[in-house]
Amino acid sequence: MKLLRSVVTSYPGIFLNPVVDVLYLVVLGLVAAQYSRVQAMEERFYGRPKNKAFTQTLWGIGLGLAGGLIASVLLVMVGVTVSDAGVSYLLPISLFLLLWSPRFLCFSYSGALVSLSYLVFGWPRVNVQAIMALVACLHAAESFLIRWSGAGCATPLYMPGKDGRTVGGFLLQRFWPVPLIVLFMIRVPDISRMTGLIQLPDWWPLIKAPLTPGPGTPVFQMMPIVAALGYGDMATSVTPREKAVETSRNLFLFSVILLGFS
Repeated sequence: MKLLRSVVTSYPGIFLNPVVDVLYLVVLGLVAAQYSRVQAMEERFYGRPKNKAFTQTLWGIGLGLAGGLIASVLLVMVGVTVSDAGVSYLLPISLFLLLWSPRFLCFSYSGALVSLSYLVFGWPRVNVQAIMALVACLHAAESFLIRWSGAGCATPLYMPGKDGRTVGGFLLQRFWPVPLIVLFMIRVPDISRMTGLIQLPDWWPLIKAPLTPGPGTPVFQMMPIVAALGYGDMATSVTPREKAVETSRNLFLFSVILLGFS
């Protein structure tokens, strides 16, 4: 399929954009800082780290690229247009929320805040439907990442149980810098001068974007952005692997339901 092939072949070119490179390095630095925090905690508790920051960061880079490709394919195939989705607000808010907890790194929290602000105060003007679809596709990609590697950074801990006795468990934490290809809608004065256009099927897009009035022909253009995904969980009565698989399954079901509501 031409649309799918176009996404896959365009994905490596994301890093040809200097702005994307800078944003990616910023997110990567924050991911490395989170893994350094995990390493420092393990050194403090056990004298030596079980999960080294450099190794985990490298895994985060590789898996983040894989997850970004999956999310990009989903976003483009579904036809999520982020022209008016307030994407420029999501990453800064997510990075700000990271100061409180690593789990807030996900776009679902920043997307919820931006959408709620628009619904209550009318600002900023965003497309709530597009934000929901964007978060759903990112959660779907995150569910695969958790299944593949959610148990790969497990820190053994002892904690008080429900009956007051000390029980053993694992703290699961994962962070990924995720470069994405998303769709923006632009208007072209003379479409006959454009090259490389793809004839889209009649069923596409599944999520219809509102057409903004203006001169020219509306055209969908693929553009790169950078997102960040984070995973945090506790495994007490099951193994880290079993917990990651369970969380992955639940998150995937949630993403399907959220996409359906979009």
